[in-house]
Amino acid sequence: MLLDIYGRMYGMTPQQLKERIPKLLEMVGLKGREKDLIGKYSKGMQQRLGLAQALLNEPELVILDEPSLGLDPVGMVEVRELVKEIAKEGMTVFLSSHLLFEVEQICSHVTIIHKGVSDIKDN
Repeated sequence: MLLDIYGRMYGMTPQQLKERIPKLLEMVGLKGREKDLIGKYSKGMQQRLGLAQALLNEPELVILDEPSLGLDPVGMVEVRELVKEIAKEGMTVFLSSHLLFEVEQICSHVTIIHKGVSDIKDN
């Protein structure tokens, strides 16, 4: 499985992967779909797999670029809730999005970059 390959690249042990991957798959809503070919995944499922990959080695910082891009409304809500859950677990999440309503619902701090200049706002 893809997560196993990435975990080995991160230097994770087989035991760490055995414990971490099932938890992540459940967290991102892909439990039971581990054996499916990624090419058969919907866009939303691929986004979820990407989130699982980003969280695999339990980083302190996660950078997400348009995590709900191409998702249907239900998928957008699910990814939004997942991003909130990640932040609640203590990880710092940088989220890049042009969907301001999404940013407003997820972020506690916002920086808007306009013509190369940023302006930091507390949400």
